[in-house]
Amino acid sequence: MKYGFVIVLLAVIGAFAGGSRTPNDVAGYARQLQSRVGTKVGTGSVKSIEAEGNTLVVTIDGPENWRLGHMSYMLTAPFLEGFCNSGRAKPYFHDGRKIRLDTLEAGRRRVRGDAVSRCLRD
Repeated sequence: MKYGFVIVLLAVIGAFAGGSRTPNDVAGYARQLQSRVGTKVGTGSVKSIEAEGNTLVVTIDGPENWRLGHMSYMLTAPFLEGFCNSGRAKPYFHDGRKIRLDTLEAGRRRVRGDAVSRCLRD
């Protein structure tokens, strides 16, 4: 599963690297990333990429029981680790934006991840 997040991560980093944005324009980032909806991520796929206020929400949907009791932070950690190591996270979070990774199992049983507003090393 860890390597599947690289696809989404690269799209997110590319969007964050693009021109100037007004503070908290998460909706603009979400619009730029719509082409990534449906992208395979491990055994699942990107179900949606949306803005909720100042939070970019990426939802991953996998088959029944794909999470197998993993806590949401265990699924979110590889995604955030790559983003934080990219050097683009600090400016993104500086403007008050957040990122959240939600998961589904066969379109049901949403687990809402925690919104992250900074990298742990900052």
